[in-house]
Amino acid sequence: MEEMLNVLGGLHMEELGKLFGALTIFFFGLTILNYIVKFVNRKFAKEIAMNPEFKKIWMMFMRILVKYHKYFGFATLASLLIHFLIQSNFRWVSASGLIAAAVLLSQLLLGMYGAYINKKRKGLWFVTHRMISVALIVTILLHVALSGD
Repeated sequence: MEEMLNVLGGLHMEELGKLFGALTIFFFGLTILNYIVKFVNRKFAKEIAMNPEFKKIWMMFMRILVKYHKYFGFATLASLLIHFLIQSNFRWVSASGLIAAAVLLSQLLLGMYGAYINKKRKGLWFVTHRMISVALIVTILLHVALSGD
């Protein structure tokens, strides 16, 4: 009976936990691309403009990332919550995972503050939002390294 509880649709819960951990990283990566594409667009605007075909594709790619940035953030949180539920029920909860989750939650709350309350993309909250991204990258890398998978 216990083995039945640890298997869902042919996937072991350990594999499912890893999948949702990877999805959390994937969605967070999509949120980070928002900053990266804007930076590239600012620094290489002339070069991008010189190639109309590339510019068309680049602008479409950039529009998608910028438009759905908030939703990628919420998808990051959703996949993190599922990852946490699976890990806490079928494996263990790691201290490094809890730290990364706390940093991610603070990032999401600050992003929601900026999107729904402050609405200005300037000031301390915005700089902090970007700095927390760097801290989140570090905590995720540490979590992955320390989890041993």
